[in-house]
Amino acid sequence: MPLHRTKANVQTSRNVETNKDVESLKISSTSNFATGGLNDETVKATTNPLTIEETKQVQINTTNVSNNVKSEYMKQITSHVETYNLQPPEKEEYMDPVVADLCIAKIWQAIVTHKWYPFFTKVESGVRIADKQKLQNYANISTRHAYNLLVELYGYGNLDVATNLAVKSLVDTILLCDNSGSMQLTDRSERGDIELSRWDALKLVAKDDAFVASMFDSDGFQLDFMTGDMDNYGRDNGKLRSICTKQNVNGVLTWVLPDPKTEGKYAVLLEERGIPYGFKGLTSQEQVELIFGTGLGPDYTTPTAEAIRRIYETQVRDKARKGILEKPVIVTCYTDGKPSGANVKNEIRKIKAQLASTIYGGHAMLFQIVQCGKENAVNEWFDELDKDEEIDKITGKPIDPNPGVGDIIDCVSDYEIELKQVLEKNPGCDWFDVPYYRVKCRVGCAIRALDQADEQTVSKPVTGLGTIFSKMGF
Repeated sequence: MPLHRTKANVQTSRNVETNKDVESLKISSTSNFATGGLNDETVKATTNPLTIEETKQVQINTTNVSNNVKSEYMKQITSHVETYNLQPPEKEEYMDPVVADLCIAKIWQAIVTHKWYPFFTKVESGVRIADKQKLQNYANISTRHAYNLLVELYGYGNLDVATNLAVKSLVDTILLCDNSGSMQLTDRSERGDIELSRWDALKLVAKDDAFVASMFDSDGFQLDFMTGDMDNYGRDNGKLRSICTKQNVNGVLTWVLPDPKTEGKYAVLLEERGIPYGFKGLTSQEQVELIFGTGLGPDYTTPTAEAIRRIYETQVRDKARKGILEKPVIVTCYTDGKPSGANVKNEIRKIKAQLASTIYGGHAMLFQIVQCGKENAVNEWFDELDKDEEIDKITGKPIDPNPGVGDIIDCVSDYEIELKQVLEKNPGCDWFDVPYYRVKCRVGCAIRALDQADEQTVSKPVTGLGTIFSKMGF
């Protein structure tokens, strides 16, 4: 049964119009406006634009001046971003109306929550304006799937739960896999009916993540290992290269992993100082199976902060600074223990602060951290990340904008542990089941209701549309 709805004239290719000239960061305030959907005329600029000189000054001052001044500049950036005043995309006539309404509600909620408006703009004649087609393309991607099959065949609960995955159409997905030595340890379920090594559990969830990511990410997803494929002497182990072939990519002979499922598709081998550590542009579960079939196993330390920094510096930083970052990024980290290197919270705080000085804002990069195993020490570390925020000593309220990382991170413990945490906050709840958990592990950092399920008392976390459709039997 096909997982995609098709129509010959559906345009799903993304509208990628970028301009590396720094002048392109200016926002127009002189356009004529009209009513209607998201288009070049309906982006309202009601305040003075942030000039290139102001942008430069913000970048300088955010690294040199006091926290109070930094906060003031961040408010200025936020106010300019909000002038985009984007509207939700229109639905195409071929879309299933129930699924379309749910999907668009979910993706628009994420855009508003994280102020992702600048991602749905483009540069024309040195001016940044709304890009209706880009947002419409992502809406098409999010609604073209047969979500009923995700529910019926792949165990994703119900339509309201499953359509949370629509947010994946807006982002680039990067899977970060812990290959430390402790991942060899095994854990047993409370009932004693399941015993599995953490590494085997990781392989299963990575394969499931690959299935979801391949549905929504048209240019492929990325999979990294925390520590590269090297031997005890720091030399290339050759395991990841063993599944690759060499191919001419943009005039350069490059190691690539072909997609056995689709002819012509391939992922590029990622290297750092000659040591392979993962692949970019993966398009199928089959490729992930090949990667884990190489024999690369858990045999290293847990340099979580260093791996996150590597992802940021190689995939996000320069594009964000130049104003050409095409999508927000969700890094899903599967790990079993506390990091062995630098402080993860401090590292992510630095990244958030640096992104806050760009047009995309501090929420351009989100983090989903999922536990493999049942060690309680990990849960204490997770709590520290999940609830990290700074409170104003005078007002007793969170600082805005907040340098803490709790609003861009969702940490998820083992299911049995997570269920206990939810029941402590929501006694007798019947909505936190395995399908809900699986979705939370993938997009909890992007959807606030999913993120807060284990942190505070919540009613059944569905959208208004979800409530209506649940009464209709969906």
